[in-house]
Amino acid sequence: MRRSFAGADERTVRTLDGVLGIWVALWLVIGAWSAYEIWQLSSLSRSTIESGHALDRAGSAFQSLGGLPIVGDGTAQFGGQLRSTAADIVDSAQQAGRSTRRLSVLLGLSIFLIPVAPVAGVYLPLRISRRREITQLTRAVRADPDDRVLDAYLARRAVTHLPYAVLRQVSADPDHDLDTGQHRALADAELLRLGVGVGARRHRAG
Repeated sequence: MRRSFAGADERTVRTLDGVLGIWVALWLVIGAWSAYEIWQLSSLSRSTIESGHALDRAGSAFQSLGGLPIVGDGTAQFGGQLRSTAADIVDSAQQAGRSTRRLSVLLGLSIFLIPVAPVAGVYLPLRISRRREITQLTRAVRADPDDRVLDAYLARRAVTHLPYAVLRQVSADPDHDLDTGQHRALADAELLRLGVGVGARRHRAG
């Protein structure tokens, strides 16, 4: 697979880059939207917290009434129980809100990473390796535009990778050109196919 990708033309590589970019963007949007929707559920805990605070205020009022001689201590005890229950409600609601927000982040990341990571994990190393090879070819051509060994290497690649119609336009008899050392046209065609040709070929022409 690495060798096949290294031999791909520049247009194919750019198309694959675009497809990967769309794939990543698609799942990024889906993951972010899912995380946002679940995050919104944490707002439900706020209403529960407000109810707990209201119950706490009611319990406090009952405790205040407990100090009156006619009402008695039973009301104060009931108020204390209400306040204790209210504290439990508020604490549980706060924990639920935090858990919901954590879940939204984790689920959003999972939705994004599960489909993206395997594809990117395979594609990116191939893309980096190809970019490194293209950079090395560009430097080699610019360092020595008349390097016969490099021309021969590129010419052989051209015969292997160029579409037949393009190959016939470059050379009427590619095998004969390879045998007789007429590599320049084929080599330039391969550089152009790889996307190296624009800068490097001008340098060669000078």
